[in-house]
Amino acid sequence: MRRTKLRGIGPDPLTSSDRSSLPISPAVGCLTSVLLGLIGAGLVFMGISLASGREINVRYGEFGALRLWMVHEELNTGLGVSTSKPVGKPSAEERTCVETSVRFLLWRSDGSSRNVGYCECYQRLGGIWQSAGTCGS
Repeated sequence: MRRTKLRGIGPDPLTSSDRSSLPISPAVGCLTSVLLGLIGAGLVFMGISLASGREINVRYGEFGALRLWMVHEELNTGLGVSTSKPVGKPSAEERTCVETSVRFLLWRSDGSSRNVGYCECYQRLGGIWQSAGTCGS
């Protein structure tokens, strides 16, 4: 019985000269696909979390914050987004002000929900920040 050497089916593997003509290296392509997969999984997790009635809070710094939540009302349905940031340079001084912006991305709305912004100041008393009224007061 005579044995023959089997050849692979399909195109030949890339030669070293073909690899150098690729627009990106295989490592960069692999890393990019892993990052895109993680971002996609994060978006799915965020969507499930919001749909189940939870809210997502991200705090940065002492006064900065991002908050996402679902709006489930009889006539309004959508997404609420709130961001807070210090006005000026936050410091360990006795008083600082925080500007908050609340936005709504509604896909069903009766027109009663309005995007708002407000500013509130805080004063440090005994190491604890307490409300000191609105900005400019």
